[in-house]
Amino acid sequence: MSTRSFNVFSERIVVWPGESFQLVVHHDETGSGVAVEVTISGVSLTPPGPYNVTPTVPVTVTAPATAAQGTITCDPPAPAVATQNIVVAMLKAGVCDDVEVTPGAYFIWENTQVNPVVIRAAPGNENFWPLPDEEHEVPAKGWLPLQIPTDAIVNDDENLACELKLTLNGKDFICNPRGTQPKIIIDSSK
Repeated sequence: MSTRSFNVFSERIVVWPGESFQLVVHHDETGSGVAVEVTISGVSLTPPGPYNVTPTVPVTVTAPATAAQGTITCDPPAPAVATQNIVVAMLKAGVCDDVEVTPGAYFIWENTQVNPVVIRAAPGNENFWPLPDEEHEVPAKGWLPLQIPTDAIVNDDENLACELKLTLNGKDFICNPRGTQPKIIIDSSK
């Protein structure tokens, strides 16, 4: 798997626990040879910063192993962005994996398929659908970060979990040969 890259001027960067990723800046944003000093507060990246990022020299850092949220400060400041945040998600899950998170937590769905996968609540599970949009498309060979709303219904009991319906190329996508589908479980005790 290749290392993901995030522009230092992004409004929000969401990474998974323990992920090594690159901080980058584009030439047209800074000019030739101009470094952006990036300071991360609230999330302990390895190596510790501040980081000097130029269009020709990205900086590779590693996220902590646990969920965290913090702020990003750039000098010179990010153009047209008032606040910058960095989030270490609670977990990264494949589209066929159960997702067990707490209200307010971030998670990242990963799709290893060569086509996008659309995820929505399975019929009859709509009352427990914890996400703000009715469906989410996870790009082919890509990722989709999402946040569970802070007021999501807690369903510690797996019988109350939201079973998911996945679609690939407009057809039902069954993850398990026995026909069971992944679930989202909103847990208060994580």
